[in-house]
Amino acid sequence: MAAAWEFNKNLDKQGWTDVNLGTRPQTWPDPVWSATADPVKLVGGGFFILAIEESSDSHLLSADHLGIDLTGKQSITLRFQNRTPATEMRVRFTTEADGDWDDAKSRSFAVVANDNDPRTYTIDLSSIPAWQGRLRQLRLDLATGKPLTGTCRFDYIWITSDTMRK
Repeated sequence: MAAAWEFNKNLDKQGWTDVNLGTRPQTWPDPVWSATADPVKLVGGGFFILAIEESSDSHLLSADHLGIDLTGKQSITLRFQNRTPATEMRVRFTTEADGDWDDAKSRSFAVVANDNDPRTYTIDLSSIPAWQGRLRQLRLDLATGKPLTGTCRFDYIWITSDTMRK
């Protein structure tokens, strides 16, 4: 395995950033007992948990300048529960040689919508010509243009070689 983000330490996003989730603090005013609820986007219990609200561009972004050698690394393996209506998500990447985000450095994959269970998804990137050299950054598009509302609960994100795929 070239890299693993397993979210086992509470509150440690391991360099990942949640972007454009659409959520905002909700306030319920009351003269006696008012309340405010902040959006859910935390690591706890071995999961990175995200709430998404009417977002057409929600995504996760890894730390920049990962510097991972992609030689012999074919796949991204994700284990997560998708509690949104999305049936497709997308992995994007940049390399040290090409830092631009574009469709040539991406792969869409099917996901189970409104899933009650976590599932393992393996996305083979080996046929993408730009999947070589040193990985600069990863991006996981949870929404691919259609507004989503729901939650995603990530167990892990791995970069794996062909021999390690499940």
